[in-house]
Amino acid sequence: MPCRCQSWDWGWGWASTLLGPLQHLASTAATVCDSLVAVLRYMGFYSPSIHYRLEQRAGRAVLYFDNAVPCRTQIPQIIEKSALHGCLMISELLDSSFGPQAALFRHQPLSDLVSYQHYFNCPALFGQDHNALMLRSEDLKRAVRPCQCDAA
Repeated sequence: MPCRCQSWDWGWGWASTLLGPLQHLASTAATVCDSLVAVLRYMGFYSPSIHYRLEQRAGRAVLYFDNAVPCRTQIPQIIEKSALHGCLMISELLDSSFGPQAALFRHQPLSDLVSYQHYFNCPALFGQDHNALMLRSEDLKRAVRPCQCDAA
């Protein structure tokens, strides 16, 4: 089966997944949670095609992704790229190898499950009620690593 998710590689190999205002918002926050909230607020204005929502309760955090583009057919790749970027951003903020507890998707897989495990660094579950990343509350409470930005 050909991989219809080849564009996933867009985030790997870059020095930073955060650029410009996103880098500033994320790197000046005290915790990973504060960074996520700041970036999600910005993205709500900058890119209204994806709705983001972060919920925390009972020691668990969920980062939801919803495609807000009005069309008859949802485009799963948009959701997958948004979720992957969320993973990459959190990993950069923690300065460590990050993997959510699970990646949840409403749609069916577009490729083999091993590829999803590799890219998201966690189990990927399909046919779910939501598009979301299940996060550890402890990760969100951690301090943001110091910015390694070039002061050019």
